[in-house]
Amino acid sequence: MVKAIACSFENTKYLEGKLLQKARVTGTPLRKAVLDLQNIPYRPPASQAQLNLLVFGGSQGARYFSEMMPQALQLLPQQIKDRLFVMQQCRAEDIDQVFDSYEASGVAAELATFFEDLPYRMSNSHLIVSRSGATTVAELCALGRPAILVPLPHAKDNDQLENATRMESAGAGYCYPQSSLTAEGLAGAVRRLFEDPAALVRTATAAHSLANYRAVENLANLLEELAEKQGSPVGAEVTA
Repeated sequence: MVKAIACSFENTKYLEGKLLQKARVTGTPLRKAVLDLQNIPYRPPASQAQLNLLVFGGSQGARYFSEMMPQALQLLPQQIKDRLFVMQQCRAEDIDQVFDSYEASGVAAELATFFEDLPYRMSNSHLIVSRSGATTVAELCALGRPAILVPLPHAKDNDQLENATRMESAGAGYCYPQSSLTAEGLAGAVRRLFEDPAALVRTATAAHSLANYRAVENLANLLEELAEKQGSPVGAEVTA
């Protein structure tokens, strides 16, 4: 029998009645590489300076973004493409095609199957395009970086959509469901943000305000409380 439910967000879906009484917002545990960068402030792109755009996702996200991002970015005005530097994780079988597409569009890019220093790249980005899994969202908040979130469709209980909509409702990100997102729509979103540094700053600030850096401690405290209670054995469930 579940004794407690550790949550990443307030108002978690499906938590009602007795379940709600067992819930506690603990946050999502963060890796050390992210915690080490938490105090680096977000700096919007200066006029005419390089625009750092980071794109990443899981295996399905990588395939989708490999197809969508080159189509979208080629639609940007030349003055933005001239300043743009894309860092993107791709599946090995897609890298050459994606690189050729960016080269043909005049977009500078660095592609890899995996970035070992992803937290650093997140911290050094002006804008991020990604999926919206619990860990990704927690790290965006911890670093305080603006993001366009494209939830993984058909995820269990639509958890990524729930994460992204909560970010958007807090002004901490922009949610674009994959089913309705077009190359033109994505290009427009990227352009609007790069042309409005103040909006990037507001979004980064809102994301940072949602950060929870004590998730590991909170979880440990919750388990200690359960262990101290007499009777039933300890049981805990973690949910995004």
